[in-house]
Amino acid sequence: MGSGRAFTWIISEKFRGRAPINLLEFLTQVIQIWVDIIEKRIQPEDCILAIGDNISSMGWLKRTNFRESTDGDKENDNDRFVKQQVARKFAEMIPDAKACLY
Repeated sequence: MGSGRAFTWIISEKFRGRAPINLLEFLTQVIQIWVDIIEKRIQPEDCILAIGDNISSMGWLKRTNFRESTDGDKENDNDRFVKQQVARKFAEMIPDAKACLY
């Protein structure tokens, strides 16, 4: 039987509704991997299988860019900026850990 951990992140009332759920789930996935790297659970040459129940955030782990706003785009520039910054941090973490992402 395998072992693992789970995290619960309760957002306080005053911060609810300030960021889209997809963005929060993306941030959570990156933080979980970051914590594992810091705690040395991910070793050089390990391959990370990052899965979750949010198709958008899983796809964002593999993105190389985020497009600019277009007409009809529901996402604002601040949300896009945060996603880009989180993705850039993630893009630094994996090679620095000498790991790979499936």
